[in-house]
Amino acid sequence: MSDEAGEEWLLVGRDDEIGAIEAEYRHPGVRGVMLTGARGAGKSRVAREAAARLGAGGCPVLWVGARRDMRSTPFGAIAHLVPDIADGRTVLSRLISSLRAAGPDRMLMVVDDVHVLDDESAAVLAELMARRLIFLVGTVAPGGLLPSALHALWSSGRITCLPLGPLSAKAMDRLIDRLLGARLDVIGRRRLARQIGGNPLALRALMDIGALSVQGGLQQTVTGLRQADRAPDSLVHGLAGQWMDEAGPIVRGVVEVVACAEPIRMGLLETMVEPAAIDAAERAGMVRVAGDTAEPTVRLAPPLSVPLVRLLLTGSTARRVYGKLFATLLRGPSLREEDVLRAGEWQLHAGTISNPEFLLPAAGRAMARFDLELAAKLAVASRMNRPGPAADLLLARVLMLQGQSRRAANALPSRPDDPGQAAAWALTTAEIQYFGLGEPAHVAERTLGIVIHGRHEAEAKRSWIQLADGHGDQALFTAQSVLARPDSGPQAKIWAAAAGAAAAGLLGRGALGEAIFQEGTAVLDDAASGQFPWGAAQVGYGGCLARLMCGDVRQAQDLADRGYAEAVVAGARSMAGIWAALRGMAAQAQGRVRFASRSLREALTLSDGEGLFCLKTAWTMELAAVTAMAGDAAEARRWLNQVDEYDSCHTDAFEPWIALGRAWVYVGLGELSRAVESCRFAAELSGKRGHLAQEAIALYDAARLGAAGDVRARLADLARTVEGDTVAVMAAAAQGLARRDGDALGQATNAFDRLGRTLLAADTATAASQAHRLGGRHAAAALFRERADSLARRCEGARTPLLDRWRLGSLLTRREQEVVLLASALTTPQIATRLGLSPRTVSNYLQHAYDKLGLTGRAELRLHLDRATLDGGQAGVSA
Repeated sequence: MSDEAGEEWLLVGRDDEIGAIEAEYRHPGVRGVMLTGARGAGKSRVAREAAARLGAGGCPVLWVGARRDMRSTPFGAIAHLVPDIADGRTVLSRLISSLRAAGPDRMLMVVDDVHVLDDESAAVLAELMARRLIFLVGTVAPGGLLPSALHALWSSGRITCLPLGPLSAKAMDRLIDRLLGARLDVIGRRRLARQIGGNPLALRALMDIGALSVQGGLQQTVTGLRQADRAPDSLVHGLAGQWMDEAGPIVRGVVEVVACAEPIRMGLLETMVEPAAIDAAERAGMVRVAGDTAEPTVRLAPPLSVPLVRLLLTGSTARRVYGKLFATLLRGPSLREEDVLRAGEWQLHAGTISNPEFLLPAAGRAMARFDLELAAKLAVASRMNRPGPAADLLLARVLMLQGQSRRAANALPSRPDDPGQAAAWALTTAEIQYFGLGEPAHVAERTLGIVIHGRHEAEAKRSWIQLADGHGDQALFTAQSVLARPDSGPQAKIWAAAAGAAAAGLLGRGALGEAIFQEGTAVLDDAASGQFPWGAAQVGYGGCLARLMCGDVRQAQDLADRGYAEAVVAGARSMAGIWAALRGMAAQAQGRVRFASRSLREALTLSDGEGLFCLKTAWTMELAAVTAMAGDAAEARRWLNQVDEYDSCHTDAFEPWIALGRAWVYVGLGELSRAVESCRFAAELSGKRGHLAQEAIALYDAARLGAAGDVRARLADLARTVEGDTVAVMAAAAQGLARRDGDALGQATNAFDRLGRTLLAADTATAASQAHRLGGRHAAAALFRERADSLARRCEGARTPLLDRWRLGSLLTRREQEVVLLASALTTPQIATRLGLSPRTVSNYLQHAYDKLGLTGRAELRLHLDRATLDGGQAGVSA
């Protein structure tokens, strides 16, 4: 039976192999091609596709399906080609006559599973090949042997072998994308890729049995599907059982053990099954051995996978295998560090907890590997079998990370008497109180105040709460105090560095933020590998935010990209989600609005089900803003509505972010006056807290929206305080916008471009062109217009009022601009409703604008905007 079943499936990544078959068909000395490779590699699918392409070119095609149950029937495989068979000589002569009558071209004959052809059919086909009447494309399963009738053609080189290896990672990703699309996030894709190993049938099997989920790819990342999740039998599921039955009970036993413990060390496997059985399973294509010769590991060979094989196991078989695995592990000379996790996990799956002392350490290691689901199960088992405050605290921490704040609070024990456990209790409780339950900061800080043993860790945690509560100056002071103490431990310094770097950036002290980031990085460099699994990310988040606030957007992007890649490799969903959000924020600062939108959407997907509620509100608002900048006002409004409907907390530190994001949604809706008000509100909030870098960003956005004259003085003050070049350039640009100074705006364009702020540079280049045109310097105006167009093309279709305004001649007031841009898509009553004006007032604004622009009405206005679009812009404002 073929290793490919059912309806035709998508074919990707096999163009080279199909091209090779076509080339061999045209080669006069070649009589056939044999496709070899692992089960599920796509041999039958490639053969069918090659036949279809050759057939489309006029080549006649015949099909032969060899079957194992027909192998003892003479001419059974080709009986359909010659009805009423009498004997072999008659069969051959009739086929020769038929093939010659069909035309001069060789007939293409596709034979699936050549290795199970009956001898008589094989002899006839060999003769037809020798006479050049047919060209055979056959498939051979792993371990299959060519019929003896074909040996002569094979040994003479007239039948060529075309092995199909695993699909490339790029091809497999295309297949996953076309079949699953947005159903899988990046972590799920990576987990899935490890399971399927470039084997299309392995992917199909997982889809058929329902083993894929939106988050994480595989329903069970370690052990496959639970018995309660058993899916109905599928065709591929049935094939897997058949393959295992055909391989025999010895090989099946090896496969079952590997499926429960993948990847399993060869040494451990050899204590459970005979080495000869492992060899047999490897020869049968059921398992694969990888790694160096000193410590090889064994995995299932695709299309077999852990979830697929686990479905074939009965509950009693699975429990027996896991129990034997645990017992074998304990009999070893000594447990390795990675064995502790397995010792706890295998007891869970065996259904018998004989050594509960492994459960709590195993839960901690599961957390370190970012497998929160397994960590929670182990912590619950530890509470049941070996109760105590340590198990309660660990479960509370896991539940908090999973976003189950109320359950986390309920899991907390009473304050322990032991000083060390009391410190851990206070740290966990304070985090749940503030970040999980949304209680006031002073409540969480009072909880931290009880800590004596581990005081520096408590102070470092306090700096996080102060930062999130919008008190960057206090957070920086607390963090620096922890970092300055020689007796502060590495965990305290890591937490302090994360909060301190971010706080310094918000306060406009970029150099200090970078220094704190580097100090935290040095602490991590000195720590043992794996000692602080979240440490590098936490310090990196603070450093990245500091760079963003102070305008080092390229450095921020590099840091976010590296952190994201490392989190994906580690399989850390929430960690990757935060990095994805920072990637989006860095991209938005550079004007790459499409990339920013994709990254922020990914951040929300990765954080689904994770305990990041306080961050997701800000990310959703940021996504609304970049969606509006990308020109989709309706979608931006939907994201804004989602922010307004959120029941989860958002801390005070995020209020300016949310106000600023809201402003850009208003821009997309054509409500510029309201957008300016929101920018100024964001600046006011930031200024009151001393977050000067954030205040400058908000004020400059107000300047870009038409309020440059109102904010330029404050920006000039901030330029003397905030470190780095970015705010100074913003202040100069605001001055140029207010004065319509083409030279100043041109200098700002060059400076923004050097800083990587491409969209800001496109804005000022557009404004410079307008200023030069109004001053009669038409050559300079034309040059800056070209510069603006070039910069805007790098911004992925971003829309801003400055980029749009040149279409309106720079002659209109801000309210006239709002009305005119909306008039391209809305009626006068609709504009009145949108802006809160009367229809008569709207008509007056429109008439004033038409007079200034020399237009007679809406028809000419639309033509004017359409012509501007053809010249390189994007007209209008989305309704």
